[in-house]
Amino acid sequence: MRKSFLLALIVLLPGLHAQEQSTPPPGDPNVFSMFLDYHDHLQQEITRLRNVGDTPGANNLESAWQARLHLSSAAFAAISATHLALAASLVVHQSEATAYINRAMANHEGLDLARMRSFETRRISTIQQTVASLKATLSPEDRQSLFSFIENEFRLSVRKAPIK
Repeated sequence: MRKSFLLALIVLLPGLHAQEQSTPPPGDPNVFSMFLDYHDHLQQEITRLRNVGDTPGANNLESAWQARLHLSSAAFAAISATHLALAASLVVHQSEATAYINRAMANHEGLDLARMRSFETRRISTIQQTVASLKATLSPEDRQSLFSFIENEFRLSVRKAPIK
């Protein structure tokens, strides 16, 4: 089971088996997905602070994040909504891939690499559609600020590392 999972992981995450750590290329949809996850963690912290009665702390964190990205409140809300929609779609893709892997392993069958790649292709396509949808939702100023941050500061902090 573990061996099949590792094989699936290698197929589903191309580039992770690179020789050295590297920065993802500009426009990598995985970076956008990681940014949405990062934003969601910040949003959860803001919500947690509000729930424990620290409204000033929540407002300060939210304002600081918006200021760092040079975003409007509307853009901040749109990013949160976008994350929820993408996360729901990716759960469906992941469950289909997991079900396929589990069936193959239960039947002692090898994994069809073309099918595994098709799961990854669909996942990337979903992320790219989400990027396009968010871009269409944001004002030109918010769009420029957000994607400049993602492609520069955020992307440059991401490292692809080899699997050993």
